[in-house]
Amino acid sequence: TAGLVAILTDRHQIRAFWNSLLLAVLVGLAGTVLGFLFAFTAARARLPRGLITAIDAAVLLPLVSPPFTTAIAMIFSFGPRGLITYDLLGLKGASVYGLASTLASEVMTYFPIAYLTLRPLLAAIDSNVEGMALSLGASRWRVFRTVTLPLTIPGLANAFLLLFAASLADFATPLILAGNSFPVLP
Repeated sequence: TAGLVAILTDRHQIRAFWNSLLLAVLVGLAGTVLGFLFAFTAARARLPRGLITAIDAAVLLPLVSPPFTTAIAMIFSFGPRGLITYDLLGLKGASVYGLASTLASEVMTYFPIAYLTLRPLLAAIDSNVEGMALSLGASRWRVFRTVTLPLTIPGLANAFLLLFAASLADFATPLILAGNSFPVLP
């Protein structure tokens, strides 16, 4: 028990715990919003079937690759000698390590989970329900806010929890990108 008490009272471990929770909540929120936007577009926009298939393929691509590939791409693009920061913008000494880059990398990696969760849910909402609200004089924004969004809340909560758990379980991305300034538990 002395070892457990030492871990639970160590300020570095406590900071890493709170950083991990912060990162997981932010990834859950940002990934759910991004996944919802992509799912809403795929389910509701009158796009050609081929374009929807292309969107599906592009969205699912980050799930096929290992999570650390996004982190390495961030370093190669935005690091001190990155293609974008150093070669294109001429910035010297740019740092890519910390919360922002870890968050961006994890959101890009895990938002397809939210997309996969929300797209069938949005497609299953009966358009007659929304059509009835429109025929009663509601604006598109009001229909979205009072009909569509409340019907998707269970799916949004599910997507958030899945992304939250995926972020907490991710080992490689924080190992590569979090750096010493933003320690996390994994």
